[in-house]
Amino acid sequence: MGAHREAAAQYARALRFGDSLSTEQRAELLERRAEACLLTDQYDEGIAALEEELECRRALGDRLKEGDALRRLSDFLWCPGRTQESESAARAAVALLEGLPPTRELGLAYAALASTHGAAARTDEAIAWGRRAIEVAEHFDDAEPAVHALITVATCEFVTGGTSDGLRQTLDRAVLAGMTTEVARAYTHFAGVTLDARDYGAAQEYVQEGLDYCSNRGLELFRLYLLADRARLELETGRWADAADSAAAVLRIDRTSTTPRIFALVVLGLVRARRGDPGHRELLEEAWRLAEPTGELPRLGPVAAARAEEAWLEGNLSRIDAATASALQLAVDRTRGPLAAELLEWRRRAGIEEEIPPSAAGPFAVELAGDWSRRPNGGPSSAVPTRRPWRL
Repeated sequence: MGAHREAAAQYARALRFGDSLSTEQRAELLERRAEACLLTDQYDEGIAALEEELECRRALGDRLKEGDALRRLSDFLWCPGRTQESESAARAAVALLEGLPPTRELGLAYAALASTHGAAARTDEAIAWGRRAIEVAEHFDDAEPAVHALITVATCEFVTGGTSDGLRQTLDRAVLAGMTTEVARAYTHFAGVTLDARDYGAAQEYVQEGLDYCSNRGLELFRLYLLADRARLELETGRWADAADSAAAVLRIDRTSTTPRIFALVVLGLVRARRGDPGHRELLEEAWRLAEPTGELPRLGPVAAARAEEAWLEGNLSRIDAATASALQLAVDRTRGPLAAELLEWRRRAGIEEEIPPSAAGPFAVELAGDWSRRPNGGPSSAVPTRRPWRL
């Protein structure tokens, strides 16, 4: 009925009074509680439920269910920023399930590993794992792993220069399959990458459609991401007051997912810095504290660029080198040309002259080239997206 938070609480009550449950029955309730916690962004509770479920599956000797629980644990660990543990769990799930006869659970594990690589801006690996997931899914004629992997693959292909047609087709497939969670996940992915591509018309559509969809179904996790995207969209289209209000709304929501908070802190910090209001540095420093431990470029990149801008606005150019160095190196290593160009431009304004990598692209690459009059790659809608984390 869409009351996922109430469902999570009811499962918790059942478990508290479930002394007479068998180990298998308890494992099933823990699995269902974890799913309800995921949809409502209650990650600490969900991780605890999954860890207990894993103990039950191992006690039962059910290696198939153990592998599937590890796959779901990988999903849970990513949102709070525990990225290394997330990838370890995904790899452990694949290793365990590959040792069993082929199953749909193996396809789901491949899809989870694809998401992990995509979130870290390792697009080639993400596409490869995604295609393996699709192969397994097609063998079992199973829509769930296929659609999950297709969302990741479509996002990666768009990031590396593909068209937006694949995004809408993938979303339509999820809708036709009646897969509510995957539809919401598609909205969050596609809103983010079209926003990064500066295709503001498409981003507006995905944000608004996604917010309506998630709000009507109690999908709090995905709604939180879309609210953060709305704040970014408002900032980039010059609606600073609206952006500040949207970012503040995200920050008032007490959740464990770090990415929406990072984006909201960046938006509010930039609005304050551009207006000359106090408190901007504290917001951006908090965003960096959340992003840095993840080691993921999509979380680090926007914070690095915002910290550079804030330093430039204050006339403190000496801080730009430290604010951008690590993110720039990662952007170059991952061939994320638009982000690399953006960070290089901030560094140039601080008097740091460096070689421009061949992958540099987008509006900041044009600025680096000194050609202020040219629209990059035919216009904003074709700029390559670089910064969105979409592991969900």
